[in-house]
Amino acid sequence: MTSRSPAVRQRAPLLLSSTQWAQKEALAYVSAIYEEQFASLTLEQKKRYPELFKRCEQSLKNLDQELKRLKDTFKTTHLAQLKSELKTLLGVDIDPEKARIYTRYREEVEEDFIEYLARLRGDKSATQAPTFRPTPSRTPRALDESKFKEHLKSVSLWDAACENFSYRTDSLLLKPFSYEQASFIDYNSDLTGHPAGPFIAIVRTLDLGTQLKATLDAAVGPGGSLHQRAEEVVSSCFEFE
Repeated sequence: MTSRSPAVRQRAPLLLSSTQWAQKEALAYVSAIYEEQFASLTLEQKKRYPELFKRCEQSLKNLDQELKRLKDTFKTTHLAQLKSELKTLLGVDIDPEKARIYTRYREEVEEDFIEYLARLRGDKSATQAPTFRPTPSRTPRALDESKFKEHLKSVSLWDAACENFSYRTDSLLLKPFSYEQASFIDYNSDLTGHPAGPFIAIVRTLDLGTQLKATLDAAVGPGGSLHQRAEEVVSSCFEFE
């Protein structure tokens, strides 16, 4: 594509490739949008716009960085505290992020509605109807095995400590076994099947939830680091808007 206008300094060349022409058209389109969006601003406001945008963006980054710093500091401090308590309890160094607490539990399997109605009527279900078998039929399983599905859940000791435990983990109410009886700790070949009760007692003593709340209350209170960062965000973003 060619242009009939004479060559002018700082203007597009007389001869443009297809790529150059597409770039020129795209730039013209963006420029038109810019002029339309900023038509209500004065020249001075247009000059300040990039500066205000950068200030707003930086204040948001500062807030995110402060949140990350608080999280990292809390984790470093209390992970070391938990590790020290575990060493006192077990006599060996344990990584709370690798050691895990396992809990066995049963999921009740819901009975098929058709089977339920048939059982209420005393009828034999289709699955119970006699059929020809070339080999002797299997002995029916015990009822408790057919009504429940076994599960094994695990989390790291650090995650478990952060979640904390209620004060009914040793209760047998409505359960055949308490949470403590159904749980154990594994780390490596030297530490397997360790009772969960002593670890739960440590977690309750540390009470990381209360300590985290105190840390956050101080950070968001007057003069706190998060309070200051939040004020900067509100101020810079309000000015930008």
